[in-house]
Amino acid sequence: MAEKRIPNLLLYVVFQQVSDLMGEKSLAMLLRQSGLSNYLDNPPPADESPSITVQKYSALLAQIYEIFGPRGSRAIFTQGGRKGGQELRRLHPPPEVDPILWTTKRPKEMKLFRIFSIFRGSPGSC
Repeated sequence: MAEKRIPNLLLYVVFQQVSDLMGEKSLAMLLRQSGLSNYLDNPPPADESPSITVQKYSALLAQIYEIFGPRGSRAIFTQGGRKGGQELRRLHPPPEVDPILWTTKRPKEMKLFRIFSIFRGSPGSC
């Protein structure tokens, strides 16, 4: 059975956050200490193709915590999570949703929506 691999997008986001927050030299030091020095010259693309194993990715995250401490790693992980979410939404946009149906899922909300639309003077109101 093949080992599970992490998408390149996750590596791309982590490397970008370390570089933006801590600098290029810190990223180079992290990659050397993590045994990922092959990414020094050619960073991973921002796509979903498989890259490193889950075990190596876990070791990379532990190395980030060890090098930058709790405060520095929290900033990297928090902003990296936000950036990763944005990139995933960019790669997989949500389907178009009718805003009226989306906000009125429950029957109670539907009744309130009808009441408010009457008071706003929508067509067909008295």
